[in-house]
Amino acid sequence: MKTIHLTTELPDAEADALEQTFLNSSFFDGEPVAENAAVYKPNGEVLFKLIRNVIPLSTCNRAWNALRSVSSDASHRIIASGGAMPGNNGVSETVGYLDRSGRHGLHYCRLTSWSMKNAQRFVEAIPFFRAVDRVFEKHMPERHKAQMAKVRATDPAFIIHGTAFTTVTANKNFQTAVHKDAGDLKEGFGVITCLRAGEFTGGELVFPKYRVAVKFDTQDVLLCDVHEWHGNLPIVGIEGMFERLSCVLYYRTGMTECLSPEGELKRFQNRKIVVVNGHRKGLIEEQAVRVEVDDEV
Repeated sequence: MKTIHLTTELPDAEADALEQTFLNSSFFDGEPVAENAAVYKPNGEVLFKLIRNVIPLSTCNRAWNALRSVSSDASHRIIASGGAMPGNNGVSETVGYLDRSGRHGLHYCRLTSWSMKNAQRFVEAIPFFRAVDRVFEKHMPERHKAQMAKVRATDPAFIIHGTAFTTVTANKNFQTAVHKDAGDLKEGFGVITCLRAGEFTGGELVFPKYRVAVKFDTQDVLLCDVHEWHGNLPIVGIEGMFERLSCVLYYRTGMTECLSPEGELKRFQNRKIVVVNGHRKGLIEEQAVRVEVDDEV
């Protein structure tokens, strides 16, 4: 594996100003890294490791057939979609399990909507998730160990069995604008794959603060620091003639608070309905107490 030590680093203010920006080739130097490589930041920390041709093609094909049905419009990811209107920038779907946070106010740990509706497809993708996990364990053992410690502290009903992951974000034909990932375990590490079909160019991942890009394809695994600013190059091809499906695998930090599925259901059923600003809202007991106190002030 090639070792690359980066020397370029933009000032934080300059890098921060790129948030929600769509990137092009002017935001990195040279050619994208496209070989087995460990790339280090100027401070010596790992920025990313690219491990190529490591997942069996048959495993990738099975995952492709299972996951390509994802369909949730990516516009709900306001920063990562660059503020795109619905229908203008691909798909971003959550697979696996979610904690008590959610854009629909669903305050209980649960299987994602796609996973409930596509139970058999979810099962068929698990060998792929397990294969990716083994690469994570081999190449970032300390980060994997830290993530597994959280897994062992989590109800097994909310774990993708045989992995260090609870959740996968599946992005189809989605050019992300500059963003940092949130909600994943900081002691862990970003784990990304890319499944490709048809003819297209682009989609490389760029880390603009360090002016470096990386290209990864089917069978590859990219381990990267997703808490650094990153975004994709444009994906260019004939509409309807290609698909680029990237998967981001991670452990959601809120999952350690999950009870058993039965406990989560009971907790949700015992929520208190209150009126907030003229609207009915279901709150769990501790939230309801806070609202009542606030209303008295």
